[in-house]
Amino acid sequence: MNDPQLMKLFDFNESELNENRNGRLSDRQAKRLQKVERSQKGCSSILGGLLIIVALVGVVIAVSVVPAVISDDRGAAIGIGIAFGVIWPLIWGAFGFFTIRRAFARMEVKVKTAEGPINIVKVVRQEYNPSTKLHNEREAYELRIDGLTFEVQADLADVMMQGDVYAVYHAEFNISDKEGEILSAEFLKKDK
Repeated sequence: MNDPQLMKLFDFNESELNENRNGRLSDRQAKRLQKVERSQKGCSSILGGLLIIVALVGVVIAVSVVPAVISDDRGAAIGIGIAFGVIWPLIWGAFGFFTIRRAFARMEVKVKTAEGPINIVKVVRQEYNPSTKLHNEREAYELRIDGLTFEVQADLADVMMQGDVYAVYHAEFNISDKEGEILSAEFLKKDK
């Protein structure tokens, strides 16, 4: 049974549901996922490049400060040289390298199916805000099915009933930091 409310919430149509049932992405779903991936790769490239520049700033500091300090205090000059000329570039350079590496990762998508009774729960997530040095709390809703968890919109609980059995078709990615995404869903049977 196809539910127009589910179709609206997860942004899919009948033909896309049929493609997902057969373990395939529709052309529209593939284009949408590729657009998001391109955006994330662009952000990774920019952030990685900035981190590499931060790493090089350490070298510049070491090269400019060490000669000025070496005649006054040899120990301080060696400490500054090691801290900013070696340790700083290694740490920030590694962060930059791994961030840029994400930009060149090839994304592969598999359409998977999770079937079973659903559970939609409201959770409170804590996120650290480095500018205020405080933890902010935010509420989120999770759809749990067949051992998997997906973050969903709050109004999904008005459409999918707790304990009813659904098939949820989702994208599974080969990139470790990319979470699965629901592509489509269908009601299978009522809770007993």
